[in-house]
Amino acid sequence: MADGIPLGATGMEPGRLWALAMNTTRARILRDVAAPGPPELVMRAEHRRLQGLVGAAAQPPAIAEADPLAADRRDFVVQVIQLLETHRLASDFDRLALFAAPALLGELRAGMPARLDATVVARVPRTLVEMPGDALLDAMRSELDV
Repeated sequence: MADGIPLGATGMEPGRLWALAMNTTRARILRDVAAPGPPELVMRAEHRRLQGLVGAAAQPPAIAEADPLAADRRDFVVQVIQLLETHRLASDFDRLALFAAPALLGELRAGMPARLDATVVARVPRTLVEMPGDALLDAMRSELDV
């Protein structure tokens, strides 16, 4: 479904379709979803701010982060967007589908450069990131009608 519209109804155009399944700590990018057995890129959040607080528990921080988990999440969203933008600039994909919780979809949309956002053909409010490989691919293909 593309923003609530089934993609089959919109006449999905041809081209390389990549799909991102993401939560706040993990991102899985499936390349060329329509092809058999696409390779997968996986990213994991580092939680640098949270680890810094745990490591510095004995010492008061010079500048306290109000919400280190939220800051780590924002950093991770930026990293994922930067990776996708790098691949878009290399013409590795023409279309992009996003699968994530609604709030995370909003953060992705807000942080994307306009040209990357223009490649997005579907924003699906489902968290699929924990699914095994074949099940993830099947769920994405079903949702995207490919």
